[in-house]
This record gives sequence, structure tokens and C-alpha cells, in this order.
Amino acid sequence: MEQIEIKEALRDLQLSAIRASMALKRYADSCSKSAFHSPEFNKVLHGYVKSINMFKSDIVGLSDRITDKTTVRDLRVVELSCEDYSGRIVFEAPNGKRYALYSDNSSPYTVHYLDPSELNLDEFDGLLFDINWENLESIIERVDGFGIRLIPKNGHKVFIPGYGDSWTNYSDMISLIFSREGPNGYWDDIKTIDITECQKR
Repeated sequence: MEQIEIKEALRDLQLSAIRASMALKRYADSCSKSAFHSPEFNKVLHGYVKSINMFKSDIVGLSDRITDKTTVRDLRVVELSCEDYSGRIVFEAPNGKRYALYSDNSSPYTVHYLDPSELNLDEFDGLLFDINWENLESIIERVDGFGIRLIPKNGHKVFIPGYGDSWTNYSDMISLIFSREGPNGYWDDIKTIDITECQKR
């Protein structure tokens, strides 16, 4: 895609976000005060907020491509967690911006996940990571049937175990997702890859 086409796409996305915000304001103005606490209004509000966040994520992503900012450098690991069968590794850049790699289960009825919470932050002491989300595969080494290894730009690789429970007939897929924290506290997903084979069965 030529740069001029990307700029036009950015403009279209920005206009769509503005229209969504204006539509939400019109809807709010037409509601009575009591309606703001109704499940119907909350559902509409959630829908608009989700749409606007999607537009924002798309706009930021396209802006990054124009300015060639698809790589974040010198990230250090600052948080390891696993909640609701979703493992999360949080990185912090020198400028304070935060990014995360997290595992996502394809079905609410299955248990397939990475678990970085078994590790200690000391294992990441001194390690720095460069992550290019256009080539997320470059940051990991797949360990078939066991998990993944994170590959830093210096020092040793770090193993992250993966677990799976095949007691249902639902999908056993695991995705690894790279996301970044926005200024409003929302996390914007940027890139997703399939790591289904990286789990104990």
C-alpha cells in the first residue's frame, strides 16, 4: 500500500471515530437521566466504546507503519501473572510505555494457557527485549508440547510453560497476543499468532 493510500485510510478511520463519538452523544442527549443506569444504555455505551477503541487501535497501527515504528526496543519484564487461564508478561520501555504478551484461550469451556506466574522476575534481571510485532515469531522459540522460550537481545532464553486440558471436545487452540497499554488504561491488541502446539497434553 502506497503512503498516500495509508494517509487516506487514516483520515477515513479518524472520521469514523468522530462519527461514532457524535452518535453516542446524540444517543445520550435523547435519553432520560434514569436511562443512563439501564442495561440497555450500558449495552449501547459498551458497543460504542469498543468501536472507538478499535478505530483508535487501527489508527495508531497505521501511523506506526507510516513512521516505521513497528519495533519497540530495550523492553524489560516488569510483571508476570496468570489469571483466568491467561498468562501475561508485561514489559516496560525506557520511556515508561508498557506492552504485554499474553495467552488467549479460543473457548470459554477449555483450559489451555501459558503460565509465566511460575517464574520469578529475577530470572529476567538484566535481560532486554526488542519486539517487532510484524514478526512476532522472532521473539519466541516454540517448544512442542511444553511451552515457549522468550528470546532476549542479550543473555539467556527464558522458558514459559504451557498447559492444556483436553477433557472437552471444544477447541484446544492457544493464541499469543502482543498488546500495548493506551493512555486511557485500555490495552490494544496489535498482533496475534497461533501457539497451539506449545502446551502439555
